[in-house]
Amino acid sequence: MKILFYGDSNTYGFDPRGPVPGRYDEEKIWPYIAGGVFNDADIFVRGQNGRKLPSSDFDFEVMFNAIREFEPLDLFAVMLGTNDYIYMYAPDLKEVVKRAAHMLDMIKNEFPKLGILLIAPPPVKTSNVCGMQKYDTTDGRMSKEYRKLSAEKETMFFDAANEPLSMAFDGVHLSEEGHRMLGMRVGQYLKDEFS
Repeated sequence: MKILFYGDSNTYGFDPRGPVPGRYDEEKIWPYIAGGVFNDADIFVRGQNGRKLPSSDFDFEVMFNAIREFEPLDLFAVMLGTNDYIYMYAPDLKEVVKRAAHMLDMIKNEFPKLGILLIAPPPVKTSNVCGMQKYDTTDGRMSKEYRKLSAEKETMFFDAANEPLSMAFDGVHLSEEGHRMLGMRVGQYLKDEFS
């Protein structure tokens, strides 16, 4: 079985600790940990800092090329949407979900036989300083909307937003322990689904 994990900085393994932020060691990043738990699969990872849900022809070509690079794939696991939300001046969850729906439609159109796992991203925990509270996603609404979208588009679904994950000091990125926790849970989910 071949699985491609596609996402933003939390899939890349961004480590926000200083003095110069970097990347956690590969074996400490959640998709690779998931692969270790579900050891019947070849795991490939394409994470990029700042990545949003694809919206342009270029974005979709980047995503499609990542899929084509590893064909034939059995599963495309995607965790995106955080950056779309926190980069909006006025955060609009409906717009984020609309972009996610368009992404799923485009993938299904281009790769009709490809299995898709939609992952609701971990919640962003912000402070009340300088109006940052509007970017907080700990209320569970994004998780709920992603679950509904997954059911509508008939994809597999994993809710990272409802996992008790450890986050780094910035409230946006997974800590090393958070990666371990998410990787273990996703790996077990895959074992249960494909056993």
